[in-house]
Amino acid sequence: MIHYLKGAVWYLARPSHGGHLCKDWLGIKANGQQFTCRVSDWWRREGNLLIENWVFVDLIDMLKQLDYDVFKETNIQLQI
Repeated sequence: MIHYLKGAVWYLARPSHGGHLCKDWLGIKANGQQFTCRVSDWWRREGNLLIENWVFVDLIDMLKQLDYDVFKETNIQLQI
């Protein structure tokens, strides 16, 4: 999905990737868990050129789907 406004300088693409964890990865044991990974892809335009790109990948949410709690592992207490 691409969001843009006429005359805008920044454009946003929000793809979502996913799959199954088939091999151990970063110390996480594989058991075929299904996961998705959210991404925000920001582009800055000048004239007809895309000159800057920022990509944000939500690994914290993806790891949570694989039963790995980043905050618990790092002893960070979230207060909501």
